[in-house]
Amino acid sequence: MKNQQNMAISPFAWGEMKFNEVLHIDGVPHLTRQAIGEFLEYAEPRKAISNIVERNPYILEFELSSTVRTVDGKNREVFLYSPVGFLLIAMSSDQPRAVLMKVAIAKFVAHYSKPNQNATDELSPGELLVKECKLIDFLKSKNPQNLQEANKRVIAQTGFDVLADYQWVNQQPALVGQFWDNFWHMNKDEKLNHSRHPETEIAVNLAEFEACCKRHDLKIIKPFELRKILQASLNPKFIRTAGVNSRLESRTIRCWIFSKETGD
Repeated sequence: MKNQQNMAISPFAWGEMKFNEVLHIDGVPHLTRQAIGEFLEYAEPRKAISNIVERNPYILEFELSSTVRTVDGKNREVFLYSPVGFLLIAMSSDQPRAVLMKVAIAKFVAHYSKPNQNATDELSPGELLVKECKLIDFLKSKNPQNLQEANKRVIAQTGFDVLADYQWVNQQPALVGQFWDNFWHMNKDEKLNHSRHPETEIAVNLAEFEACCKRHDLKIIKPFELRKILQASLNPKFIRTAGVNSRLESRTIRCWIFSKETGD
C-alpha cells in the first residue's frame, strides 16, 4: 500500500462509465472504494469493496491510501485503486453490474495501461488482446488455481482464448513441473494414464499418483496441494476433472484429465 496526501477528488466519466470519487495520479484515474461500490451498485458501497479486498489480499498491490479533499471542501482518509485494481475487484464481485459492464471495464483498464493515450482514443482488437494477455498472466501468477476461470472471463471480454494462443510453459507453478517430471518418470514402469484415448489424453488419479511416488522414492506431492495448482498446467493442458472409464482397470475412476500432443 502506497500513500498520497492532501489531494482533491472529483467526479469522472470514461465512455459509459461514471464515478463520483476519482483521484488522478500521473494522469491515471484511481477510484475510491465508495466510487467502485456505487458503480457496482452495492447497497453499502464502501463496506462491500472492503470485504472483497479483505478476501483477496493480492488486490492490495494496486491499493494506496490518501488524505483527500472532497467536493464539499472536507478532508477524508480514503483507499484508492488503480484501473487494474478496479478490474480485480470487479472480477471478484458477484454483482450483476460487474457482469454487464465487463467489456467496458476491460477497455478502461487496457486504455490506462497504455502510456500517452488520449482519453477519447479507442484500442484496436489486437491492442486489447495484448493488454488482456498481460492481465491474465498477472492473474495466473497470483492465483494459478483460478487460471481457467480467468481465461473464461477474458474470452467473454475479448473473444480470444488466451490460453489456446499463448503457452506460458516456463511460468507454470514449480509444483506443476514437479508433477509432470514424476509422472513421466513413473509412467515408464507403471501405467498411470487411465484414459481410453491415450494418444491424445492423460487421465490421472491423484491418490494413485501419490502411492506410486512413494514406491519410486520420489518427492511426495500431496493430493490437496495438487488440487490447488493443477488447473494451471499448460503443457499438457488441463481440461477437467471427471470420472473415467479406465482402460487399465475396467471401472470408473476419478481423474484429472489433460490433453497432450504425443502418445504414451
